Amino acid sequence: PGRNWSSLLHKASRLKLHGRPNINHKRGYNAKYVININFFKAWNPDIAYIFGRLITDGSWRLRKNGGDLSIKSIDKENLEKMRFIMGSTHHIRREKNKKIGNAIHVLGIFNNELVKDIMRLESQLTELILHGEHFWDFLRGVIDGDGGLYIQNRSLRVTITSIDQHFLKSIQTRCGYGVIYQSGKYYTINFLGRNAITICQEIYRD
Repeated sequence: PGRNWSSLLHKASRLKLHGRPNINHKRGYNAKYVININFFKAWNPDIAYIFGRLITDGSWRLRKNGGDLSIKSIDKENLEKMRFIMGSTHHIRREKNKKIGNAIHVLGIFNNELVKDIMRLESQLTELILHGEHFWDFLRGVIDGDGGLYIQNRSLRVTITSIDQHFLKSIQTRCGYGVIYQSGKYYTINFLGRNAITICQEIYRD
């Protein structure tokens, strides 16, 4: 709202995500919204990043009356960029979050085709992490979702938290470094010092 097409193009460029304007956009669940239903059918840096965000900050499901997916973030501008890259005009709604004390923004999309493609990627998740192309773009999405970058005792630290230990172990194996520890039902992988610098150089290399 309040942003024109040129503004969205500029903001997507600042995120270093590049859309696929040559792909036809097809109608979603409602005639007033459009979505590129072919978005997740290939595997490229844009998809890898957004899939990383979905794995951490998103949810999806198939229902009898259609599939739906959503991505949540406190950063509305980032959601707007992802919405543009996906060729979507769906509404971003604002919700209150009592846990963090801030409002969160939710991009909700209803489309069976997209959800089926996301579920296909989910079934290949370990293989994509261990051997797939565009791993660093995927990891950047994961870190933007459930990770963090910190300066601790003049040393850089990168973390990712997840309830899925196997997911973090796959990332650890692909990177070749990182320490995983458990706190309650959650697991966190830490990248420290030179390893953290390497992570940042890779995910922000372009």
